[in-house]
Amino acid sequence: MADVSRRFALLAMVLVFILAVSPLLVTAQDGGARPAAPVVTEPGVRGPAIVQTAAGTDPAAVAAANGVRAGYVYRNAASGFSANLSDANVAALQRDVNVESISIDRVVTTSAVPNQLLRVGADTSATGGVGRGGDNSGVGIAIVDSGVGPHPDLNIAGGVDCTGSGSYSDSSGHGTHVAGIAAARDNADSTTGSAPGARIYSIRVLVGTTGSLSAVLCGLNWIAANPAGINVVNVSLGLSQGPGADCGQSTTFPLRQAVCDVRARGIQVVAAAGNLS
Repeated sequence: MADVSRRFALLAMVLVFILAVSPLLVTAQDGGARPAAPVVTEPGVRGPAIVQTAAGTDPAAVAAANGVRAGYVYRNAASGFSANLSDANVAALQRDVNVESISIDRVVTTSAVPNQLLRVGADTSATGGVGRGGDNSGVGIAIVDSGVGPHPDLNIAGGVDCTGSGSYSDSSGHGTHVAGIAAARDNADSTTGSAPGARIYSIRVLVGTTGSLSAVLCGLNWIAANPAGINVVNVSLGLSQGPGADCGQSTTFPLRQAVCDVRARGIQVVAAAGNLS
């Protein structure tokens, strides 16, 4: 008899608990009831916002049910929607069991000074002027590649075609990309180069993405014959290794000799490493 009494007492306690917590139950959109979980709300959220909804719900329907006009609706990644929320909208969404979080819609942007320039200290260079509208038009860079441009963000001063195509304009985009890394103007457009606004000489030795050693030698020959105004040569190409020797030592490898001849004219030659290894 005592066991029966204890069971009735336990049942009574359970019923009392259910009655006590029933005000905390809310009705979901599907008509069922489940305990309300607090909506994670970022402090100060108001205006442009992102609302994350529970998996399996229709984000657009959640927005409409709360009188909110959805902007973007996400059904496949981070289920939810964007919206311009008033304080009343936020309060309504906080009461909806289908809402998991409300966060501020932040502004995203590209860096004013690209990270690669920060790594090499270009933003602190007294002569480069990166991030300060710097003008390096007194510097000349020859790009031995697929050609360069035309492109409004580059200061193309001249060049030569060593492919027989009749134009030193870019044939694949690679040379223009390289030139942009080196010397894209420091303005509001896209990226900024290490030496913004430097004069670019387009030395086209590739058709598309391939060319020949003889064409590269043609380009270096043109540079050696026209050194005025050229300070640096960039060669971002891959080539199987030939016999090596320091400048001043005897070598029968034409490319090595051509590079040494260009350097002898006071022009620095920079080549990519690891393009063919």
